[in-house]
Amino acid sequence: MSQIKVIRTAIEYEQALSRLNELMDLDFSEKLGNRDEMEILVNEINEYEQREFPIKPPYAIEAIKFRMEQLKLTEVDLIPYIGSESEVAEVLNGTHKLSLLGI
Repeated sequence: MSQIKVIRTAIEYEQALSRLNELMDLDFSEKLGNRDEMEILVNEINEYEQREFPIKPPYAIEAIKFRMEQLKLTEVDLIPYIGSESEVAEVLNGTHKLSLLGI
């Protein structure tokens, strides 16, 4: 097992990714023998990525549009949840604000 340390720099991050790839290329029995190192590397890589490359939550309208695309919904499909066709259009183009209590 190589010496694993906290990843603090981009170079250390790249080295950790490279080492993890090496371990992933091993056959199954060799992977089992290195599972502690693999688990520590995965945790360190994950912590570094969360710290250095945070993913911001989507804006509500973008999340709605994404979900509509996934479910192949049209604006008309949102009428029972939002209101009239014009209210749906206003929500989706951002001219009608959303609230947690309702539209």
